[in-house]
Amino acid sequence: MIHHNAELVEPSPCWYKSFEYDEGVGKPKEDLWSFGTLRYLLKVGESCALVASLGRRGTGDLSFHRRRVENTQRVVAQNVESPGTGPLSARLTWAAESFFARRTESGRPSADTLLMAGFPWFSPWGRDALIALPGLALATGRIEQARAVLQTLASSVKGGLIPVRYSESEGLPEYDSADTSLWFFWAVWHYWKATKDLKFISKKLLDPLQEILEGYLEGTSFGIAMDEDGLIRLSDEELPLTWMDAREPSEGELPGAPITPRAGKPVEVNALWYCTLMIMANLAERLGLKRVQAYTRLARLVRQNFSKGFVSPKGILYDRLTDGGVDPTIRPNMLIAASLPFTPLSRAQGLAILAAVEKHLLTPVGVRSLSPDHPDYRGRYEGDLLSKSRAYHQGTVWAWLIGPYAGASVKFRGLTRATISTLAAQLKPFLAHLEEGCLGSVSELFDGDAPHAPRGGLSQAWSVGELLRVIREAGLSEL
Repeated sequence: MIHHNAELVEPSPCWYKSFEYDEGVGKPKEDLWSFGTLRYLLKVGESCALVASLGRRGTGDLSFHRRRVENTQRVVAQNVESPGTGPLSARLTWAAESFFARRTESGRPSADTLLMAGFPWFSPWGRDALIALPGLALATGRIEQARAVLQTLASSVKGGLIPVRYSESEGLPEYDSADTSLWFFWAVWHYWKATKDLKFISKKLLDPLQEILEGYLEGTSFGIAMDEDGLIRLSDEELPLTWMDAREPSEGELPGAPITPRAGKPVEVNALWYCTLMIMANLAERLGLKRVQAYTRLARLVRQNFSKGFVSPKGILYDRLTDGGVDPTIRPNMLIAASLPFTPLSRAQGLAILAAVEKHLLTPVGVRSLSPDHPDYRGRYEGDLLSKSRAYHQGTVWAWLIGPYAGASVKFRGLTRATISTLAAQLKPFLAHLEEGCLGSVSELFDGDAPHAPRGGLSQAWSVGELLRVIREAGLSEL
């Protein structure tokens, strides 16, 4: 229903078919309905109101809807816990509820629980769900929902791969990702740390976890396989298999070329691989399985060759290894590697990475995807679809990367007063941001250049989730 306080309503109903949004990558489209035109006759000091809702009862009085929102927030607060006591924590805790979705199919006895990657144009994404899960669900006490999401993704493992997304048209799982399955272990580890629920892991997740490991060890789809040195190689040059997955716009039926090639051995994929092996070794020991030593030995080999291949003379990490040499581009992927619960890096290397990130990538609203010193850097996410696609991972700021930044800071600098103060200052600007994009939520992107205008999806799951996780894990209770 549309509620308003307009003086005149001019009906002119029509459908806009295949409406194409200006923002977003991949030409997001949908059919839009227009009922007509509202005309307001305003005097100085008066305001207009337009409220869209699913309810049949309502009013154009904004105070009515404010009271209704406040009541909804109180109901949510009674059922979940906030990781902090301040306004940012409270509002993000409420926003977290919007990303959980239920999907039913004919012939299935129950509905699947998924996490929407964001709004307005994102479908459920596996990678985004797994990265967002510790914040959206575990930090807010939504334990049942966390179990449901993990179980839904686990039930869709195919050839050792977790779905990276579900298609919009039919909701079918799509698997072209090298890192999503490894983020699954990361999310399971956070679940274990929060709940100590070995029974659920053993009964519902253990078989999928082992299937994923076998897939990477023996080689799976899309040229994803472990090399002789224990590191994971992506052999397909035409597929963007990491989170930096933007393509040039397609021509006809042929997909566009990857804008940020990551073929070879990407740094964050191999750090996640090491973390995966260590997590599996820890879980296997707690579950009394026999392959603890095998996982530990392989992790030791991966750590050794990771250090040999990825660590540069400056102590930071190359972005990827290829047959033609190393890629020294300064990107946040090395920060992801440094932030994991089990990292192949030394303290000196972690501190060097943090210094490089703070010099080249860190902004008040997140971490840039590329150093401004690089010739391919694009400081604005604007223009036509090609321009936006080329900027997507070439300078835009991603809010979710605050999570890896905070994780690496705590890991290598310690949870000291100085670290807590620094992280609190880093997160405070997001409170003002809650009023400038999607009210009460956090955007997908920001411009790399100041003033860092919000871009992309208006409300993004992993942006909200990682902020909530940082507030909980760093003890930023005042936020």
